[in-house]
Amino acid sequence: MAREKVSVRLAPEAARWLRREAAERHITVSALVEECVRRAMGADRLEMFVRACLQGVAELVAGEGARAEDVRGAKIRLLGAAKGEMYGGKGRGGQGPG
Repeated sequence: MAREKVSVRLAPEAARWLRREAAERHITVSALVEECVRRAMGADRLEMFVRACLQGVAELVAGEGARAEDVRGAKIRLLGAAKGEMYGGKGRGGQGPG
């Protein structure tokens, strides 16, 4: 596959991290940067999918014919529970950290 050269300027700590991480993995800095960019590109698609799922689940939780504010409230409760699971909080209504 053809490669295109791109130059970037990074903060010193970011550049050090790139060099150290690439060395630990026994890959080039270029390969690591490409991996990071590909992950970021995939993350955008994943975020769109997750947002669509959240909307669908919130609509189901709020109930058929629910008002928009009820769906928003269901989303907030679902996100609070997810944050609680991720960060070790209680997982109810956003009571966990964060």
